[in-house]
Amino acid sequence: MKIAILSDIHGNDEALRTVLMKTNKIGVDKILFLGDYVGYYYNADIILDLIKSYDKEIIKGNHELLMKESLNDKEKSLANQKKYGSGIEYAKKLLSAEQINYLINLPEKKELEIDGLKILMCHGSPRDVWEYIYPDASEEIKKKCLGSDADFVFIGHSHYSFIYEQCNKVLMNVGSVGQNRKVGGIANWGFLDTKKNICVIKETPYDIKPLMEQAKKIDPDHKYLVNVLNRKPKKV
Repeated sequence: MKIAILSDIHGNDEALRTVLMKTNKIGVDKILFLGDYVGYYYNADIILDLIKSYDKEIIKGNHELLMKESLNDKEKSLANQKKYGSGIEYAKKLLSAEQINYLINLPEKKELEIDGLKILMCHGSPRDVWEYIYPDASEEIKKKCLGSDADFVFIGHSHYSFIYEQCNKVLMNVGSVGQNRKVGGIANWGFLDTKKNICVIKETPYDIKPLMEQAKKIDPDHKYLVNVLNRKPKKV
């Protein structure tokens, strides 16, 4: 089976649409979604519409938790908006009550077995949806993520992709579809072919201009939301 693993879309419909076109082209059978459909950017309603017809497994991320805590708390809403921009507030306006309930009641992690392979879906880490696992995390931290009996542990949250292998187990941070923090304009996602035993990180370029214009208009004081879309790779 060909499986795509997507995380941290964050209301970026242009990035998601481009990635889904790629998954269709290569014949992906199932998509695993690791959370953060809302937050930062503004088109969560389009995100849910784009993914609804796919054969998928889906969990929530920390931004769905942020949305839940802000539903009836104006102070939380203002604090989240100040820190992250208006993405969650737009999601609350654009999504129906049914869609919001669906997102906030998703599980925080999920175990699967596909073609005899055990898979663990997480957002931050197997221990905590909020835990950031970066490429330069220690061996001890990465090994702890592989502490279950899963053959593959898929995570996101940090927006930095990497693959770590230990004792025939694979930890993959698939990075972010909607806000890659390594380099702007590239949607990162994971790909697993269970028959060919191929597990790789994909990089899909997309047009950042529409989202940049939207962010400038909606969140002019949050320069980061535009700047990260333009980020250049660090020179080694």
